[in-house]
Amino acid sequence: MRYQLPFARDMGSNTGLRGQILRRPLGTREDDVTAVFEAAAELFAALSSPMRLSIVCHLREQDMNVQQIANRIGSSQPNTSLHLRQLHQIGIVDRSRSGQSVTYRIRNTFVADLCKIVCPGH
Repeated sequence: MRYQLPFARDMGSNTGLRGQILRRPLGTREDDVTAVFEAAAELFAALSSPMRLSIVCHLREQDMNVQQIANRIGSSQPNTSLHLRQLHQIGIVDRSRSGQSVTYRIRNTFVADLCKIVCPGH
């Protein structure tokens, strides 16, 4: 039985959260469980930063550009951009460009649902 990784960018049978090939091919139940744990650990590592968790919680409310997010979380624009880049690389947020402005939104609805538990007031 293959385990669906609801928090993975690519739901392929042998890719991890960032879409990279896992260390060993899946096939046995033990391999599947290991893949789930590896992907979950990568997800929780990305959300272990209070800044990144705050960004995700704010993006649950609405799509925003970097400056809007920085204002909401009380951070500088460069620092906010760094955290957004990490969240984008791991597949938690998506971005779209319109001229000079880049708008960020939640890509991963599983993470958004998880944040409802962590930050219910947002």
